[in-house]
Amino acid sequence: MIGSSYDNYDKDQFNASMTGYLDNAITALDGGLVWNGTGGNTTRDVIMSYFGRAEYEYDEKYLLEFTMRADGSSRFNPGNRWGYFPSASAGWRIDRESFFKSNFIDQLKLRASVGALGNQAIDLYKSLPTVATGQDYSFGGTRVPAQPSPAR
Repeated sequence: MIGSSYDNYDKDQFNASMTGYLDNAITALDGGLVWNGTGGNTTRDVIMSYFGRAEYEYDEKYLLEFTMRADGSSRFNPGNRWGYFPSASAGWRIDRESFFKSNFIDQLKLRASVGALGNQAIDLYKSLPTVATGQDYSFGGTRVPAQPSPAR
């Protein structure tokens, strides 16, 4: 069995606020006296996967299975976005052996497996370089003061 999956999550946000409304019944944004500003952002989160599995059964008693999964996530640094996760398992259907006799056990299997796993549980864009706090920067000849980092 082979397959692939692709998940893409795009999010666009816009916000604006104003205070100093003369009446709580006023709901229009421009009905207040003090403009607090606007803001917004756009984020994208993508994960792409390829996977495969091979199974082998001998004499309806001995079982082998091998799987491989490759996951690429936009949450990681562009040079290190892919992770590879192999696994293998072996099983023995004891209930199919001639020496096994039981009136109350229908199925008995011994199984062992080993594999690698991972996760992408980091915040979006945390793998990208950031501008340091407390230092001014020049972008295209325009001097930009550094912004304080948000609280973590």
